[in-house]
Amino acid sequence: MILTRFVAFVAFVTCTTCVTTLPGCALLGHPNPAPSTLAAAAAPESRIDRFALALVVHKSRNTLSVYRNGTIVDQYPAVFGQRAEGDKRFEGDLRTPEGLYRITRKRAHARWKYFLELDYPNDRDRARYEKSLAEGLVPVIRSKPQDIGGGIGIHGSDRPRAQRRSENWTRGCIALSNDDVDKIQRVVKVGTPVLVLP
Repeated sequence: MILTRFVAFVAFVTCTTCVTTLPGCALLGHPNPAPSTLAAAAAPESRIDRFALALVVHKSRNTLSVYRNGTIVDQYPAVFGQRAEGDKRFEGDLRTPEGLYRITRKRAHARWKYFLELDYPNDRDRARYEKSLAEGLVPVIRSKPQDIGGGIGIHGSDRPRAQRRSENWTRGCIALSNDDVDKIQRVVKVGTPVLVLP
């Protein structure tokens, strides 16, 4: 049920312009998806009123925004993987994945204050990884290809100076200040959708 709602949400966000960098139309079998464009994904926030609570992350803007019933209520500075551009491809590539995820677990963390785990890798990520494997785009170390990876989430920071300068320093996670992740963890629940945009 919740996965169906997520797919419907992405389709609702992207269907009018067929943004194929995110799932949505492709998952619903849209007959003629147009080429992906960043412009088409410029303002998906205006269409997320199907959910009482949702997070929208803009990597290029270094922000994480909280939406209630389609209206932005809070926005926080965020930093990402050290390789800021592009979608995550495999473990250790230092990129933050892009697409629609959900929070699967919330927990206190000794280093990060809180860790809000995302459901990376999801089915879309696995399909993309398999395609990259087939195309020889995944590094092979000692005769074994790099794994798809995991353990991606939203967490706090032990690098306050880098956070203030918007320096991307994580290995693929979304990092907020400790004060901000504390505020976020108070409002989100397991199952809260998280849309990560380029």
